[in-house]
Amino acid sequence: MDWTKAKNILIMALLLTNIFLIGTYLIQSEDWSNSDGKMEQVTIDLLKDKNIILNTNMPDEYQKMPKVTVQYDTIDKTLYEALLLDDAICSLPNVDDVTLKTSTETFLKECKIFTKNVAFDKIQRTEDMISVRYRNLVDGIPLESSYIIFTISDARIVSMDRYWLNPVELSDTKKSVIPASVALLRFMKEEESPDEKVVDEISMVYWVDSSSYEVESFVSDTAFPAWKISYNHGKISYIPAWEQ
Repeated sequence: MDWTKAKNILIMALLLTNIFLIGTYLIQSEDWSNSDGKMEQVTIDLLKDKNIILNTNMPDEYQKMPKVTVQYDTIDKTLYEALLLDDAICSLPNVDDVTLKTSTETFLKECKIFTKNVAFDKIQRTEDMISVRYRNLVDGIPLESSYIIFTISDARIVSMDRYWLNPVELSDTKKSVIPASVALLRFMKEEESPDEKVVDEISMVYWVDSSSYEVESFVSDTAFPAWKISYNHGKISYIPAWEQ
């Protein structure tokens, strides 16, 4: 047997095998780098087949998130009613956006309910009234079912409507959350009616299932990460986001 020739053949075979493995690896790496885009397009196509139109961008994925212990919060009604009668607090020099934000924030501070979680949301105007809304943020993530709404009429704060879940503790345990694409597929499964649904927005929130929450009680409950899917100009669906 010609060992030199056999050795050369073996070396050539090993080189060809390595080239094949490296090529396969590179192809697979390219597929993985494009997997997010492919998954997004597949999701959009599946949604279209079920008459669900995605009219917004797909959000980025989130890191592991905790759950939040919450408790219903109340205000001092006597203090609140006294503040509504205080012209120095409630009478506004004008109703531009800066004045509205500054004056309502002052009201919250005087009412002793302006915390780090209170965040300005938006101003809505009609012919007769102006609404100034605040929301509840936990590490930048909205805590659903929490709101403060001021009503301004004739350049005066006339009322404040408030429903507030006070975040008292974040869990030490954090879990991975499902991608928005998976949440949309679960939404598709839940919404099986043939009517067209246009998804206007999808965002990450903390959410307490209202069916299990005792309104205006001091019993603690838990808010979990969820994908909030807003569709058909006002309808909302919450998809739990913690991976089971």
